[in-house]
Amino acid sequence: MRSQRHAGFTLVELMVALGVLAILIGIATPNFREFIANQRLKSATHELYLTLLYSRSEAIKRNGNVFIVPHGGGWAAGWAVTTISGKTYSECVADPADCPRIQDALGGVSVATTAATVTYDHRGRISSAPNPTFNLCGGGGMQQRVVTVTLTGQPAIQMGGVCP
Repeated sequence: MRSQRHAGFTLVELMVALGVLAILIGIATPNFREFIANQRLKSATHELYLTLLYSRSEAIKRNGNVFIVPHGGGWAAGWAVTTISGKTYSECVADPADCPRIQDALGGVSVATTAATVTYDHRGRISSAPNPTFNLCGGGGMQQRVVTVTLTGQPAIQMGGVCP
């Protein structure tokens, strides 16, 4: 008589494999959270930078003013690009006809700035406030990102200090 061998794992082998897997997940999870928060901050910074570049080029192309207006809850809650003076973010969401770009809220990112709005004139220069600066943070201990706009209207991204 032949004895049949059954292929597979024993319960002990399965428990050891699950234990090793649990340890590896426990080690990797904090680093992965930090990675995700850092990517959100980079993404939000680039969205703001690209919006500034886009608004500048639209102002030059249209030969008129282009406005970037924040959401009523602040810049981190989103913003809209509009060609109509005085149009708000909420009005752009309700009627996007004169709002070529609308940005939703930036999840997990705070934005500190003194700029109430940003206005580009027909030459692509800032006409609302001199040199607006946006400080973006993704959480405590992370490196801050700073988006500045020069007098000529050109935005730039720089690394700042540590976020509070």
